[in-house]
Amino acid sequence: GLLVLLFIGLAYFGVFEGDQSDTAQVRRLVDRSKDEINDHDWDDFFALCDLTPEEALAWEAAMPRQAQLVVIDNITYRGFLSVPEGATEYFIDVTVLAHLEAPVVGRVGPQLDTVDGRLYFVKKDGRWLIDINRSADTFPYVPKPKP
Repeated sequence: GLLVLLFIGLAYFGVFEGDQSDTAQVRRLVDRSKDEINDHDWDDFFALCDLTPEEALAWEAAMPRQAQLVVIDNITYRGFLSVPEGATEYFIDVTVLAHLEAPVVGRVGPQLDTVDGRLYFVKKDGRWLIDINRSADTFPYVPKPKP
């Protein structure tokens, strides 16, 4: 029983993944996207997404100023991250814990929030990208560019 739990825990954290496996690539993509959002480096974040340069500019223009205050503390997978071999699309349900770097007028106490959503990915030319258009629809608070 304990050995099975240990195995499941190690698998959940990606111990058995090959470094270049699709699962490992998606895991690194999620980690890097979190870092870029926390740096508020929208150019680098949108470069991780399946967008044309024009679409990326439209997304960047749609980002409200208060987005500069958001810091993602943790992204938790609600299930096993395991990309099937040969897949070109994938999704995983996640819970995101975030906080605001600066207080918002009229709000007292910790500025923590958790939201649930679904991250969609596509593989193009051997590289996994975030499908931001599909993913954004599953999260509250994410502004989308006007069509």
